[in-house]
Amino acid sequence: MKERAKVIIVFAIVSVLSFVSLFMMYQEKNDFEKQYFQLVDLDFREEGHLRQLLNQEDILPRLNAFKEDLRNNEQFTFIEFLPNVVEFIGEWDKPDQLVNGYEYGKDLKNQTVHVNNKELLITPINCISMDQDAWDLYDLSLSEGSEFTETDYSLTEKKMPLILGSEFKEYYDIGDEIPLLYFYEEWTGVVQGFLEDDEVIKQDWTEYSLDTRILVPSFKEVSDKIGEELQKRITYAQLDAYVLLEDKSEYSKVNREIKKLSQKYNLPYGLLRGY
Repeated sequence: MKERAKVIIVFAIVSVLSFVSLFMMYQEKNDFEKQYFQLVDLDFREEGHLRQLLNQEDILPRLNAFKEDLRNNEQFTFIEFLPNVVEFIGEWDKPDQLVNGYEYGKDLKNQTVHVNNKELLITPINCISMDQDAWDLYDLSLSEGSEFTETDYSLTEKKMPLILGSEFKEYYDIGDEIPLLYFYEEWTGVVQGFLEDDEVIKQDWTEYSLDTRILVPSFKEVSDKIGEELQKRITYAQLDAYVLLEDKSEYSKVNREIKKLSQKYNLPYGLLRGY
């Protein structure tokens, strides 16, 4: 009987320890909570939706007013952060690993496209557009050059500063001008800086390695000089952004607030839960 009692006691201890271990694992998993929630156009899958939305007569002031309300809301932090591509114009003679699609085994360099009745040779490069709040949040370090300044977030012509990942440093210098295709328009990019090696942006479970990416500013102000259609495309893209919450449990409350703001401007936005 004593041996049986010992076995029962040992079994009970092991069971308790197993339960505690599982609880700690569960607790650790749930402590690592998703804090970034993507703002999305809830109707974007509908055929023809984007064209119809951007053709509405007063869409630009409504998009801008909605974005300003998001920026000024005290319930959450709104950051403009958009992983995207920018196309380099001209024959690409640099390493394939710098090109978008290389990580998936695709060869997308030196494609021929027609833009405004012109034939262009383009190569897509991974980029991220971010506003000042996003830059401050991630506290990135440069090996050379300068960060985006306040004036860099104001767009008055189709010319923009570029901060290149470390693997571009061998092929470009500060001040180099690069012809680009961005938002279906021709731009001039100006190399303003280079990131340190191995810079990474972490968002919950997602990591963005920046060695082969280019950073561009998400413009706070866009001049009428660049044309209304480009203004619309840029402003709409900026709303493909993120809301950062201090507490995951605030999701439902914040989503209701965002839908209320969206409805104020007759726009179809909400938060993507993502888990």
